Amino acid sequence: MEVKTGATFETSPPRKLFHSGLPRSQTLHLYAATSDGQRFLVMEPPGVSNNAVEPLYVIGNWPALLVK
Repeated sequence: MEVKTGATFETSPPRKLFHSGLPRSQTLHLYAATSDGQRFLVMEPPGVSNNAVEPLYVIGNWPALLVK
């Protein structure tokens, strides 16, 4: 969207920047713009990206697993 300021405030119609494949939602935000406005951070559902990502395992109460 382009914005023009002056004696009046004018905007152009919004335009699509990119296709993300994210579901539309009024309440859930799966993206954020960086503070410099140059990039978007997007949370993608599993299997959407071509980049392989290793799973992260969190082990709670791990001291109980130590041999005494």
